[in-house]
Amino acid sequence: MYPILFQSGNWIVPSWHFFLVLGICTAFTSVLSLASRYHRNVSGLDLRLLMAVIYIAGYVGARGLSVLMFGNEGASFWSFGRMTLYGGLLLGGLSGLLFAKLRRMPIQVLWNLAGIAILLGVGTGRIGCFLNGDDFGQTISFDSPFSFFGVSFPNLEDPENGIIRHPVQLYESFFTLGMGLFCFMRYDTIKKWFPRFGFALIGYYAAVRFVLEFFRADDRGELFSTFFSPSQEISLLVLMSLFVVYMFYSQPGKQDLG
Repeated sequence: MYPILFQSGNWIVPSWHFFLVLGICTAFTSVLSLASRYHRNVSGLDLRLLMAVIYIAGYVGARGLSVLMFGNEGASFWSFGRMTLYGGLLLGGLSGLLFAKLRRMPIQVLWNLAGIAILLGVGTGRIGCFLNGDDFGQTISFDSPFSFFGVSFPNLEDPENGIIRHPVQLYESFFTLGMGLFCFMRYDTIKKWFPRFGFALIGYYAAVRFVLEFFRADDRGELFSTFFSPSQEISLLVLMSLFVVYMFYSQPGKQDLG
């Protein structure tokens, strides 16, 4: 893999950090771009403050859930240690929702923007995970139909042992970036036919994540059980919660998902 994206003397650009920042910037830029074109009634200042709240809360959530599952591993909580994506999405999302409610922002609009931003941000960030050799997949036999996609991870000594694995990070990037870009480019059309499509996008990510977890081989810790991974358990909770909330706000008279 390529954990170092660029190096010049003592100046190093780690791949994972670069794509993490790029993913965050991509997500935030997509929100500002779509809002400026289709939702000019939404305050640009409020959006920027909202994104700052989500960023800070997202970091705390990502580090916090990781520490809960794996321990602090000797690193400072505020250092760039191990992170868990769902922790960041959940705490960032809940904090953002609370901020938006306090600022009386249009929640339904924000759900739609957030759905696209999450897909684009996660899809970009997962490329960094791949280059860093993280979140690696199960091994693949060379006679399997999946062998075409197989990748050897040097950090796991795969080339020496003649092993190929599922590039789960790239699978996730493909499904999230593909859907995110499609919805970004066709935003106005989708919004007219399905005004609350943000719910579907977040559910789409949860479903994709649930399925792809079966192909992963790295240590993902334990949360509620040993049968499913923590991410699968959270995915199921997200899907059930989205269904309940969507059904509630689909009742007559419920015009805004807030």
